Amino acid sequence: AQLRCLSCQRQRRQIHQQRRHSQQQQEINSAEFSKDAYLTDSFARVHNYLRISLTERCNLRCEYCMPVEGVPLSPDGNLMTAEETMRLASLFVRLGVTKIRLTGGEPTVRRDIVQIVEGLGNLQKHGLQSLAMTTNGVKLTPRKVAQLADAGLQRVNISLDTLDANKFEKLARRPAEWHPRVGDAIHAAYDNTTASTPARAPATQAPPPA
Repeated sequence: AQLRCLSCQRQRRQIHQQRRHSQQQQEINSAEFSKDAYLTDSFARVHNYLRISLTERCNLRCEYCMPVEGVPLSPDGNLMTAEETMRLASLFVRLGVTKIRLTGGEPTVRRDIVQIVEGLGNLQKHGLQSLAMTTNGVKLTPRKVAQLADAGLQRVNISLDTLDANKFEKLARRPAEWHPRVGDAIHAAYDNTTASTPARAPATQAPPPA
C-alpha cells in the first residue's frame, strides 16, 4: 500500500509538471503577456539587449585571452544549433528585446553563420531593431561581409589590437600574414556600409566667402 501511495505521488508530480510546462509554453506563445513583467528587474531596469555566444572556438590565441594550446571545449552536442538559436532569439524579441549581438569565441568560425544571421534578420519585422556581431575579422572576407549584410546584419565590431603585423603575430600567436585580412575586413565592412547608406545633405552650411 505504501509503495502504491509513493507511485501515485510521483504520477501526480509528473502530471503537475507537465501541466506547468504546458502553461508556460502557452504564456510564451501568447501575444497578450506583459513584456515589462519579464524584462524589468527588481531595480526597475528594462532589459532590451541580448548577447548570444555562438561558439567557444576561436581562430586566434591572444596571449591575454587564451593559452597557446587552447582550452577544453564543450562537446558540439552541448551547443545550440542554428534552429535553437533562432528559436531562443525569437522568444526574447517577443519579450521586448530590440537589440541582439552575436559573439563567441569567434562567431565567424561557425559554418552556418550566414544562416543564423538570416534567421535572426527575419525578426526585424517582429520588433528587432539592431542585429550586430563582434569578430576578430580574420575570416570576414569581402564576400562574407556582403553575404552577412544581405542576410540582415546591420552592425559589426572588428577587434584589432595593433596596426603592426609583427606585434599582431606576437599578441595573437598567429602568422603576421593574417594581419592584412583584418584590415581588408574593416575596409569591406566600411565600403558595404557607405554603399548601402544614402548620402545626407549637411545639417548646416558654411556662410559664403566674403
